[in-house]
Amino acid sequence: MKKLLLPAVVLAALSALVLSAGATYPGVNGAISYSKNFEPGPEMGVHEIFKSDGGVETQLSDTFPGFAINSDWSPDGDRIVFDAVDDPDALPDVWVMNADGSDPVRLTDNEIWDAFPSWSPDGRRIAMDSDGPNFPETQGVWTMAADGTDLQRLTVPTGGDIDSEPMYSPDGRWVAFTRFSSTCKFPNRNRFVAAACTSAIHVIRADGTGLRRLTSWGNSVASPDWSPDGRKIAYHRCCDSGKQGQKLDVYVMNADGSGDRRLTKSPPWTGGAFVASGNPVWSPDGKKIAFTHWFADQESQIMVMDADGSNTQSITNDPDASHNEPDWGSK
Repeated sequence: MKKLLLPAVVLAALSALVLSAGATYPGVNGAISYSKNFEPGPEMGVHEIFKSDGGVETQLSDTFPGFAINSDWSPDGDRIVFDAVDDPDALPDVWVMNADGSDPVRLTDNEIWDAFPSWSPDGRRIAMDSDGPNFPETQGVWTMAADGTDLQRLTVPTGGDIDSEPMYSPDGRWVAFTRFSSTCKFPNRNRFVAAACTSAIHVIRADGTGLRRLTSWGNSVASPDWSPDGRKIAYHRCCDSGKQGQKLDVYVMNADGSGDRRLTKSPPWTGGAFVASGNPVWSPDGKKIAFTHWFADQESQIMVMDADGSNTQSITNDPDASHNEPDWGSK
């Protein structure tokens, strides 16, 4: 949000928008996972990973007094990788659990920031945002084997930029990610909340070559997710710098950055509650997109719409608990 410090009410609504949805791979539509905060408030609250399957909601993670935020289904739908802390004063680590929440295993445990995990399409590697051994010099997108070994650095941001939200393409050749400009103001190393932030969607080959920016730099241009056929990328963006009537919406573009199209139509913010849509993720069959919607009169909910932006329906229906960061598993 370069040159724009959003009012407190807007920042509260956008507090988790630097978080990404998980990657989606082709398959039959299964359960949708998300982070649910069932004690919303000025603090982090109680965030745990839940899933909705056929209208039945199940809690999967149990980290309190810590929290779990971002989840990503494995390509076969059997496991979920997620980031979590078991101490609210700690930095996040990457964990993996079975699809029913059983057998949680910590993959990283090195007292540095490791978060926003995403599976490769063959299930053998996991990409993540990591500080590396010497923050900020070693910050970037890193990958590791699915058992937490064989750490490899993929991106090398410069000038204080931060690379995050990595998503493998369905063919495994590319990784899309968000580069947050050094103009971003993070209150501390816990990057779940950011203000005055300029960002852009980038891609890089899985071997670390071919870095390319797909979008213009803008305010909250983030949360990329490949369509299952690899032809399109959904993302969100917000708040033209220096202009009134800021709003956050879901967009879809071609995989080369062309053909940008807005799918949701949030009203301009003119004061009061901030209504917005963001953090999109494709369904495994490529026909729908799940996303987070922030309401004026209730907590945020997970919604689903057709891939053209029509036929929007609610997946979660608890007005007193905020829901965010959906990912769609396959059966």
